[in-house]
Amino acid sequence: MGFGLRRTRIHVIGSGPRTGTTLLAEAVFACFGVDDYPAHETRISDRVGGAGGMGGSGGTVLTKWPSDFASVWPAVAVDRSLFVLCVMRDPRDAVVSRHGKKPDAYWSSLRYWMWFRRVHDRLARQRRVLVIRYEDLVRDPDRVQERITGFLPFLEARHPFSAYHLHTRAGRDAADALRGVRAISAAGVGAWRGHLERVRQQVRLHGSISDDLIRFGYEPNRSWEGLLDGVADRDFDTALPEFFTRRERARRRRWAWRAVANGVRGG
Repeated sequence: MGFGLRRTRIHVIGSGPRTGTTLLAEAVFACFGVDDYPAHETRISDRVGGAGGMGGSGGTVLTKWPSDFASVWPAVAVDRSLFVLCVMRDPRDAVVSRHGKKPDAYWSSLRYWMWFRRVHDRLARQRRVLVIRYEDLVRDPDRVQERITGFLPFLEARHPFSAYHLHTRAGRDAADALRGVRAISAAGVGAWRGHLERVRQQVRLHGSISDDLIRFGYEPNRSWEGLLDGVADRDFDTALPEFFTRRERARRRRWAWRAVANGVRGG
């Protein structure tokens, strides 16, 4: 598989953490004929080795880094052996989600969404980027698998996504992110409605997301904001930093150009 001796890389990103990237990556690895999945998380700027480990050639390698949306677009524009699966999730559900490593705190903030929304169109225009809605993945996983099969025709489908949990080899880090391996379920869709104080806090800190929710089809209008009326203002801790620093933004942009260099060198 792959194109000649050049390693074909499939990189999974999201609209931020807690958007379903681990679920998608584990399903792809369990249900398609992927040759290598070297680590739970690998940045787009990290070089990957050949089939079976470092130093080989050919085959397909699967990598994942949820917030690489800010770094991946230059590489995918020039590297024809790179394909990107991007999971987009309702940002309200993302910011109320918790991680198995710190289940007593909300994991991430709207800082990711506020950056992702600015680069979405640039990503979506790339021929080797497929944007997948998390809500579609959990409601009809096998149909999403069909889309991926059409997007990545060089991969052999071996099991249906709906049965991924019977075939997964998820390690501890992935199991923590998934908060346990189980059948794909849509139970988390709309969970934000049970965490209105958290949603109100995030909108207060980061600004309105109503135009985004309408643009991406999560809401028909702004009437959802009425659910936040009268909700108490509370401050919640977030496991990851609440805001990006200028240095962090610059660092992520450097990852983008490092990824381009790796692609040009064939890394």
